[in-house]
Amino acid sequence: MASVSRSGILAPVHVRLLYSDLVRGKERRVTQTAGSAESVSRKVKKSRDKNVSTRKKWAGWEASWSAGWSAGWVGLRDRLIGLWPLVPSACVVAVVVLSISGLEKLKARFYDAPDYKRPLKVQLEYCKGAEWLEKENLIDSIAAVVRLPADQSLLDRNVLKEAQAQMLASGWVKRVDYVARDMDGTIRMLCDYRRPIAMIGVKNGSETTYVPVDREGFRLPGNFSYDVAVQSGYMLIQGVQCKMPPIGETFCRTATKNNDAMAALSLAECIFSQGDAALKIKAIDVSNFKGRVDPRATPVKLVARNDHEVRWGSPPGQEVEEPSVTAKLANLVLLAKQDFPQAIADVSVYRSGPVVTQSRTQ
Repeated sequence: MASVSRSGILAPVHVRLLYSDLVRGKERRVTQTAGSAESVSRKVKKSRDKNVSTRKKWAGWEASWSAGWSAGWVGLRDRLIGLWPLVPSACVVAVVVLSISGLEKLKARFYDAPDYKRPLKVQLEYCKGAEWLEKENLIDSIAAVVRLPADQSLLDRNVLKEAQAQMLASGWVKRVDYVARDMDGTIRMLCDYRRPIAMIGVKNGSETTYVPVDREGFRLPGNFSYDVAVQSGYMLIQGVQCKMPPIGETFCRTATKNNDAMAALSLAECIFSQGDAALKIKAIDVSNFKGRVDPRATPVKLVARNDHEVRWGSPPGQEVEEPSVTAKLANLVLLAKQDFPQAIADVSVYRSGPVVTQSRTQ
């Protein structure tokens, strides 16, 4: 009875405790569920607010871009409207450019055709004061230094450069001022030409050859024998001991005082400036330059075309107790007008007129 009554008394208590635990656990779960729902609600609200903010930003950017694009388009449209009057001119320019391009291509095909191959030729032009090229028949000789291949295309861009380079390397010109080509295959050149005033004889082994030189002492193209040099009409310079330079270079490698070639050239230039008198002088002989053969003899002598002799004395600028160059030239011109009647005349002494040391009859 006592046990029954204990269990009967304890049973309701135990049931109440279990029920109480169940109730509290349910309340706890309900509370947790409510907390979770509230947290989710906050997260959803936060995400929604973030999306709203993002949409607002995108809307702002879109509005800004749209406004900028609209403004740019309006500006571009205004510029295009402003340029509209130039459209016809631009079209005309485009048509002209395309036409020229097409014509150039057509011309190139025409010139490259096998049936159209014109040989290139050089035509020299000169400025006023260089008429001597015609008088001395040098145009063809100078133009011949430019040698281009027979099949050279007229439209080749290098053809003018090659022609100019060959002319400069020839020794005939100081510079090339102008180069152009014509439709008929002619290459026209305007240059500053070197004019020959004499021929210097230089020993080449056992023979003496003569080369043309200009007034500055530059060697020009050509290598001639004595007979050909005499017939050329230029004064010959004989007795030179200095070495012959390459074409296009000068004999002036040492000071004029010690350079027999340049000393003779300075005299040749003085005589050349006297016009017709120079045509009657055949040679300038500097064999006894500075008295190296005979100190008592004249250092420089002239030989006329009739083989009569004129004793000149010292080279120009090296006179010692001698008349001036001007006085000597005046006497030389006087003798030339008389065709050098004396066999030997001396213009190196002070006297009114040349000193005659030997007449023609002697």
